[in-house]
Amino acid sequence: MKIYKYPLGKRPTDYLIDAPIIELLGVFLDPQGEPCLYAVVEPDAEHNTDDDVIIHVFWTGYDLPHLVPYWRYLTTLQVDGLMCHYFVSGRVTPV
Repeated sequence: MKIYKYPLGKRPTDYLIDAPIIELLGVFLDPQGEPCLYAVVEPDAEHNTDDDVIIHVFWTGYDLPHLVPYWRYLTTLQVDGLMCHYFVSGRVTPV
């Protein structure tokens, strides 16, 4: 097992994480100030696309899709003056 970093953006969009993730650790700003998902992965494990997760990013004031109640909230970060809200959908249960 290893901890990997997956760069995300601050734009309101979806990010597909196609990896053998065991556990999501969270979304944090890296040393350069970019939002990134950190996760425990098993690099040698066989990966099934059914296990992919999607990170959804929204700005404050944006209309949210009707599926938001089924997603797990991860965090809110201030990035370059924008309030970015991160949610996850998929099979991995984040902490």
